[in-house]
Amino acid sequence: MKYFLYLVATAVVPEIKKLTGVKDIRSVHVTFNESAQLAAFVYYAAAIQSPNGEPSDKLTEQLFAYTQDTPKDTPMDKRKEMLNNLFAQYKMNSPYQLTQTQQEEVFSKMDQAQKIIEAANITSVPTFIVNGKYLVNTPAHKNLQDLANTIKYLEAK
Repeated sequence: MKYFLYLVATAVVPEIKKLTGVKDIRSVHVTFNESAQLAAFVYYAAAIQSPNGEPSDKLTEQLFAYTQDTPKDTPMDKRKEMLNNLFAQYKMNSPYQLTQTQQEEVFSKMDQAQKIIEAANITSVPTFIVNGKYLVNTPAHKNLQDLANTIKYLEAK
């Protein structure tokens, strides 16, 4: 795989894919806090049940919306129902319905992501690494098109 995107907010992925023409952008979740850990667990619960090991862009956007937009005061039973319904749309088990083996696989993915983040010394999101060696200075870019141009340039090196 040529590209890694380390992020909490996955909303930029489809746009970067479109602007760069790159279809194989993989992502791992940076878990700087408890909220990000929950989002990562939800994401990896979908990833382990997805045919190519990554949820579709549409599902990823819906998972992001669930984790970011659900009001903090939403009762736990309502949150659980919402998540169960979302996963059911894709014929997947929600994080609440995972088997012990699936839970272990999710935790393994989270551990693997944490090791990557520590090895790459990721301190902010989103962070792009191109061709396994170029760390893109994301904040230095004015907009997504500027970022996409840098990614395409580095890919060609």
